[in-house]
Amino acid sequence: MENDFEIPQYLKKLEYLHIYEVIQSEFKELRSKYKYTKDNIQTYAVTLHPHFCIWVCALQLLDVGGEMMKENAIEEIFGSDKEGNHSLLARSAFNQLGPYKIEHYERCQSSISKVYSFVKKETINVIFAFLICCEFSEFLFIDLMKVMEEDFGIKDLFYCKIHMVADNHVDGHGVKMLKSIENGDIKMSIQELNTGIHLYKSFFSSIFDN
Repeated sequence: MENDFEIPQYLKKLEYLHIYEVIQSEFKELRSKYKYTKDNIQTYAVTLHPHFCIWVCALQLLDVGGEMMKENAIEEIFGSDKEGNHSLLARSAFNQLGPYKIEHYERCQSSISKVYSFVKKETINVIFAFLICCEFSEFLFIDLMKVMEEDFGIKDLFYCKIHMVADNHVDGHGVKMLKSIENGDIKMSIQELNTGIHLYKSFFSSIFDN
């Protein structure tokens, strides 16, 4: 398995509630460290979404996740309710903070490359695990909405609101993806899930924890 960093053993078993609780525990630790500066937020806009679309489509092309992942890919590329491509939506939403700088595009290239190192048939499950964490990151949109409105005076929060709906913890993308592991539709090892969780922590920390 591709990795040049030590993978902590976050999980003990492949059960929905256990995995969910571990992910939420890691989120709590990360959340306390994140800094929502203009530069970090705009780095997020151009670091995650252009590639997130590709990572979702890679899973769909390799037939990981079936109709569930096809639905996710369609929403990312075309939108779920006429809002259009989510990469363009993110860029437009956070352009309200001011013009993008070349540094926003360049800063996290090593983190982006690290995720891409798992985008191949033999390690694609790690991408699935990584995306589960992304899809459960409702806290991120709650925090972004608060900062955008209260600190920066931004009123158009549509990007955050639509993702809070898609990533809710009742029937959102993350819930469906995690259930597909528990019921055996996706054959996933504990080590693959641990790697995906660690990849998520490393990727988002490179954006917000600086």
